[in-house]
Amino acid sequence: MTNKKYSGFIITSDSGKVLLQHRDNNAPISPNCWAVFGGKMKNSETPLEAVNREAKEELGIIADFKFLIKVKYEENDGLHEVNIFTAKLKYPLEILKKQLAEGDNVELFSQDDLKKINLSESSKLVLDLFFKKEKMK
Repeated sequence: MTNKKYSGFIITSDSGKVLLQHRDNNAPISPNCWAVFGGKMKNSETPLEAVNREAKEELGIIADFKFLIKVKYEENDGLHEVNIFTAKLKYPLEILKKQLAEGDNVELFSQDDLKKINLSESSKLVLDLFFKKEKMK
């Protein structure tokens, strides 16, 4: 049985970089790490409804999300399920920084850049799958 269900999203620039948020030191999950966006699904939400809500809550945006992959993994508290969506970046970074409601920064990163930053463990897994799928296109 799945204990926790989440929806997350990866926004990409035209150059293939990914937009990540920096979680501040007070973040309850993955403090002081860079991470993909998203959060826990509410009881009656579909994965797409959850990701749209999270995008509005975290960045103040509406995006044309496409489903990418569902990831399941085991943790101490049980099975977790994450539905990952993608969208193209259509807002200037400066606007996103001003509208950021969670974390303390947003930046664009290339796949090579990801090796040089403190990336949350769950984001490593998700981004690894994302880039593998991108190479298969």
